[in-house]
Parts: sequence; structure tokens; C-alpha cells
Amino acid sequence: MALDAELDAEDADAAAAVALVDALLACVDAVEAEVEALLAEVDAAVAELDALVALVDAADAEAAAFVADVLADALSTIKSHLALSALVLIGCEPVDVCEVFA
Repeated sequence: MALDAELDAEDADAAAAVALVDALLACVDAVEAEVEALLAEVDAAVAELDALVALVDAADAEAAAFVADVLADALSTIKSHLALSALVLIGCEPVDVCEVFA
């Protein structure tokens, strides 16, 4: 009878150890799932940052194009003014001058 009680106690200890291992494995699974969720959040943040960088690059390109347009317009105005004021004075007809800058 004592032997049966001792075996029952050992079985209970073994069952408790198995339950503890199962609980620890469940904890590991939960931690792995949490790590995967955090990595997905990091990936989403990196993608959002990449999108913002692309927007900044596009805005930079748009600003550069605007500056180039303004400079081209200013240079065109300066050339036209020079042509109409100086070249006409030396005998060129305005029509000829405008054809050069068209």
C-alpha cells in the first residue's frame, strides 16, 4: 500500500512537471507571437517612413522645377528686353528680334 502511494505521488509529480512544461511552452509561444507583432509594427513604420521620404523627395523635385521655371522665365524676360531695347536701336526690326527668341 505504501508502494502504491509512493507511485501515485511520483505520478502526480510527473503530471505536475508535464503541466509546468506545457505552461512554459505556451508562454514561449505567446512571446514569439508578441515579437512577430512588434516586428510587423516596425515593418509598417519603416514603410511609412519610406513613403514620407518619397514625398519629401517629390516636394524637393517640385520646388527645384519651380525655381528652374522662375529662372528660365526671368532669363527669357531679360533677353527679350535686351533684344527689344538694344537690337532695335542698332537697326534690327522687332519682328526679326522676336523670331530669334521664339
